[in-house]
Amino acid sequence: MSPRLDAFATLSLVSGYAGQPMRFWPFGKDKEPKDVEFVSRVVSGTTRDGSIVRAKVTVSLQEALTSRGADEIVDDAARGLAAALSSAEEPNALVGQEAVLARDTLARMKPRQEVRGVDVVALHIVSESAILTPRPISSNPPAAHAPISSRPPSGGSSRPSPPGPRRPSSSSQMLAVRDSRLIPEGASVETAAYAIVPLLRDASTRVLVGILRACDLVIVRGMRLDSSSSDDLGDLVPASTAAPGRFADERRDELSRWEDKLGRRKIDGLRTEASAIVCYFLHTSLTRADVESKVSTALLEAAAHSAFEEEGPLSELPRYLGHAGDPTDELAAKVLSVLKESSDVLGSFTVMLTPVLASLQEDFAFASRQIKLSGVKA
Repeated sequence: MSPRLDAFATLSLVSGYAGQPMRFWPFGKDKEPKDVEFVSRVVSGTTRDGSIVRAKVTVSLQEALTSRGADEIVDDAARGLAAALSSAEEPNALVGQEAVLARDTLARMKPRQEVRGVDVVALHIVSESAILTPRPISSNPPAAHAPISSRPPSGGSSRPSPPGPRRPSSSSQMLAVRDSRLIPEGASVETAAYAIVPLLRDASTRVLVGILRACDLVIVRGMRLDSSSSDDLGDLVPASTAAPGRFADERRDELSRWEDKLGRRKIDGLRTEASAIVCYFLHTSLTRADVESKVSTALLEAAAHSAFEEEGPLSELPRYLGHAGDPTDELAAKVLSVLKESSDVLGSFTVMLTPVLASLQEDFAFASRQIKLSGVKA
């Protein structure tokens, strides 16, 4: 490991940022800081005619609160906005009515003296084609004696081609708020980190579900894929329609069935790898956006400790940073190691994971640009 990577690993595991000890939010021993001044959620609702609409609600606070306290308030706001969206007869009646929705949302919330104001922005109609339905072949864990499909001709060892420009990007949620500022100007590292925690959580869940569905197709059903198959796999993981940061709740049944099938230890190992590759995406995106190294490291640590309960993702990050080749290969190899499966299927596994990881790139690039433009300081 290079001195730079070794130093990063030491920083991740031993120290905090800005000379402060790191905490495992909200499980730290010292008191959780009150450093959240605003909080947002992206909310989906179904109008009475069955159409789906989505908007972002932001709650401004009278004074800074803890992350937990802010979450309770914005969850209440999200419920209020969802109810307001669902009360409309049809979606066009809501277009351009963000101010009305903000007032309606506030009226539906519990009275709280901590709330300074509620804003609703980026309202848009979600087309039916954008709601991806899980494929039957991969939406459920296999039965104990699932049939093995016929294997196509050899080609499983072929390396996947880079993601093509025509591949649809089914992001975790943040793409829904491209027209609004994700991070306020001059935000602290803590504020910026809190803003992207939902993105990290949803991205990790997306990768984990992708890994498990690849396991279904490649290991259980015996499919062998080459790079020519990659364009058919863009819908491997459904887009989240849950509030940001709650994708795991939406897929709870699916993940529970897999845990029953594989065991808790393997699922935990796969979850750690999914979170580690997400940290790698954030790190590389911040670097490409020319975010100052000190800010990048502090923000990554703060966001990862808030997003993930365990320490594993940050401790595994240097392995991805030090990998000379495609990180998808490294992830696929580690997954097969956790599952105790043969490396003979590495090529097919890599092909399956390529579009899953590609679908995250735009969200992380957007978040990193926002951090750069906002002038976040360590």
